[in-house]
Amino acid sequence: MKVDLLQTPWIALFTVMAASSAPAPLVAEVIASDSASDAAYGDGWQGLNGFVPAETGTDNGGFGFLPWDFEEDEAFWESEHSPYATAHFIDTEPKSFNNLGAPAFGLTNATVPMFGYTTIATRPFAQPLRPGDEISVDIDNPVMQKLAPMDSAGFRVTLRTTGNTERFGLYTTQDFNNDEWAITDSRGDEATSGLSDMEGSGGFRFAFKLTATESYRLTITPRGGVPSVFEGTLRRPDAGEITRIQFLMYGNGSAATGEREFFFNDLRIESAAGPGPLQRPSDCNQDGSVDISDAICLLSRLFQGGELPCGPFATDPGNVGLLDGNGDSRVDLSDAVRLLDFLFRGSAPPVLGLSCVPIEGCPDNASACQ
Repeated sequence: MKVDLLQTPWIALFTVMAASSAPAPLVAEVIASDSASDAAYGDGWQGLNGFVPAETGTDNGGFGFLPWDFEEDEAFWESEHSPYATAHFIDTEPKSFNNLGAPAFGLTNATVPMFGYTTIATRPFAQPLRPGDEISVDIDNPVMQKLAPMDSAGFRVTLRTTGNTERFGLYTTQDFNNDEWAITDSRGDEATSGLSDMEGSGGFRFAFKLTATESYRLTITPRGGVPSVFEGTLRRPDAGEITRIQFLMYGNGSAATGEREFFFNDLRIESAAGPGPLQRPSDCNQDGSVDISDAICLLSRLFQGGELPCGPFATDPGNVGLLDGNGDSRVDLSDAVRLLDFLFRGSAPPVLGLSCVPIEGCPDNASACQ
């Protein structure tokens, strides 16, 4: 359902008068933020399951997120069919077709028709979206250009569960819905936003707010334009919490000018509910610091039993958020190894860093961790 922002004058006047006497709205707190200018991407953009070694790694810029995942097993790309050495890159020039400015995250394809070349970048959150949370990102899609008459091309931005179930989507496919971006929710996948790929190629802001456990408000704001607001309910009720955002392009090809590339930047999650319980990542024994005693604590719990800090099971969401040091969404021996490598070999720290962060499902340990 689209909400008309251009109301009749007397309704608008009433709204202004009511707002002037209403309590000040709650100020949203930024609980996750990242941009392509972060130091983590200074040597390029690497993620889990990269297509080639040059883009394979655990880049995790900003805060409040887990490392990027490129999901190689669900995509298809070959460097010999593209002017870019990797499918995922940081645009630093900027290219003339990138209206977001540089640096920005970029996805590219292979310029081969009829093979369904697909590139994916998924960003998991440190904690699931809660009612009142809003995730936003700046997007600049190219104009869709099929590589052959019977081919297909398109772009998707989806919000998904840990099990990769899509709960919400915004997508555009050439020759569907007049080439406009369409919405996927409980109604299906044919509701149009009214924003064409031509308009989207000038850049727009995507802002999705979870208004209740199963309902949302989407705001699309073209660069220099008027916002459009849509409300609805998530698809697949009770399928699980939203824990990641995914960007996908397929079939549009690749061009050195950036004419066919999909750009986005400035990911942010804001919460009107404020931060959750504070914890220091990997602090298994809850003493407020991270040292060898935490590796011993984790190994002991895994192999000798005993209750973990945020629930009785290693699969409890709080324990995964606190103790999943390598960002693979589970708690096991590899997380203790990651911590020991960091402490004694100078390797990368836990994926959430070492500062106190809000971790849902855990007790508040602010007095110790700060």
